[in-house]
Amino acid sequence: MGDSMDRDENSNSPLNLSAQETEILDSLPVLVAFIGPDQRYLYNNKAYELRHRLTTAEIRGKHIREVLGEEVYQKVSGDIEKVLSGQTVVFEDYLSPQRVGNSYVKVTMVPHSTGSSVNGFTVLVQDLTEQKQNEERLRASEEEFRSIFELSTAGKVEADFETGRFLRMNIKFCKMTGYDEKELSGATFESITPPEDYLQISRLMNITNNGSEREWMMEHRIVRKDGSSFWVCTNGAFIYKEGRPYRTIAVIHNINDLKESERKLKDAYGEIKDLKDRIEAENIYLKKMLDEGNDYGRIIGQSSVMKYVLFRVEKVARSSTTVLLLGETGTGKGLIARAIHDLSERRSMPFVTVNCAALPANLIESELFGREKGAYTGATNHQIGRFEIAAGGTLFLDEIGEMPLELQSKLLRVLETGEFEKLGSSKTTRVDVRLIASTNRDLEEEIAAGRFRKDLFYRLNVFPVTLPTLSQRSEDIMEISNFFLQKFNTKYGKEISNIPPEAAEKMISYSWPGNVRELQNVIERAVILSSEGILYAGDELFPAGKKTTAKSPAPAITGSPDLLDDVQRQHILRTLSQTKWKIEGSNGAAAQLGIKPSTLRARMKKLGISRPS
Repeated sequence: MGDSMDRDENSNSPLNLSAQETEILDSLPVLVAFIGPDQRYLYNNKAYELRHRLTTAEIRGKHIREVLGEEVYQKVSGDIEKVLSGQTVVFEDYLSPQRVGNSYVKVTMVPHSTGSSVNGFTVLVQDLTEQKQNEERLRASEEEFRSIFELSTAGKVEADFETGRFLRMNIKFCKMTGYDEKELSGATFESITPPEDYLQISRLMNITNNGSEREWMMEHRIVRKDGSSFWVCTNGAFIYKEGRPYRTIAVIHNINDLKESERKLKDAYGEIKDLKDRIEAENIYLKKMLDEGNDYGRIIGQSSVMKYVLFRVEKVARSSTTVLLLGETGTGKGLIARAIHDLSERRSMPFVTVNCAALPANLIESELFGREKGAYTGATNHQIGRFEIAAGGTLFLDEIGEMPLELQSKLLRVLETGEFEKLGSSKTTRVDVRLIASTNRDLEEEIAAGRFRKDLFYRLNVFPVTLPTLSQRSEDIMEISNFFLQKFNTKYGKEISNIPPEAAEKMISYSWPGNVRELQNVIERAVILSSEGILYAGDELFPAGKKTTAKSPAPAITGSPDLLDDVQRQHILRTLSQTKWKIEGSNGAAAQLGIKPSTLRARMKKLGISRPS
């Protein structure tokens, strides 16, 4: 409405006010009038008419002197000159317009400018007579107020407005602060309030005093005599004398218990939010795993070497020991890791996989440990790390030999303390996670080359499990092949019922450098190429020069393979045969079995194994 004085002068209303604007102005209890540069009324609201007992026609177009009377006009003429010169004028005073009794009012006059010239002003008149009378009544009832002041259950303080010094305080406030009345006399809020809190109080009091409000409220701390602090809610009010504030009254309630409850509630909400974020991250991760269609449901193999691996898996699964899976690519390290989790007490909690070789070096840290929004350029949102997703469950770090050296120290700390910090956060997060790691590298060689930390290796190598290559478990090839055959029959809608002898012979004689993963790929290609219910077995499926190398025949094995000693004996004999009975060294049987040479010799002695003549 501030630009309404520039509207079309030929409209029905002098200011061309809309019906809604007129209705709003008429609903105000404050007296509102728009005055032109010639000091004549352009508009007034209903309250203005009622106050002066005049009609619209008796006001509009009339000079201020005619409406207010000569006495009042002379009193405010100086202020009118100021507002017409472009100044905003605000004052409080007793005025007695004609036809109106003497009243105490607050008058605000705001100029309207067009360019550098003033083309009128707005007058707002607020009747403060009742408020003024209340102040007088307050002074008249000082004794009664003093009694209420002292008997209140809340702390109360009266202070000088100009200096802020306490003039009096009740017994409750003394008890709250630990000071006696003499010690508090002459003190100020500044002297018993932390600096950062007092700054807020001071700003709020200034804003209140400069505005139309005379009361203020704020939650802040007060420092007791013994140095401890507590939270209070202070309701303050100014007492006016001759139109100016001269006293401040403050009522102080101890809300320390309420603040503590709020803090606990906030912490609980934070924990709920963290749990919600973790569940959402788990759902996203599980959906991704389902979409990838991993064959985690079955480990196939009746060979002695696989029985020995599964025996070790069963033994370690029920503990929380860190497990290191060693073996070539494609030997099923992921399946074994999942089997360890499924046999453990953590089976109902998440099993989370991170392929260290598949992630860029600059993203592995945020994937593992999470990040805060703005942790680095491009980090536009908060991310839950895999360690948090796997909380209470198992985290499988596949191909850990690919982990950057600078990140290995952070992983070592998690293994030692269960603690870490997210990227961009100084808050320490604690998790309970069982760690399984795998690698196809020789970590001892990586340590010698300076690419892997020795202390991390010792932390990981608590319980090593070496997985055999597919050529070391050739008796399992046909069973695995039949499993993949049924899988790809379903996938491609075919009905290939058997593997012909010539195909089986090629599979068994082939060396399978890619292990089970290569076998899976070969069966898939064969199914795609097959027709008439017979599996295709063309030579192009098996690259030349990849036949299984001849091995020294293993000594005869007797006894039931279901017995633990027989299973271990068969596995050790098979490994010794493959290494030509070499025990020590990186290519020796001990390294292949993932145990120390001394341990291998002790087991050989226990199981009655000796080198054949």
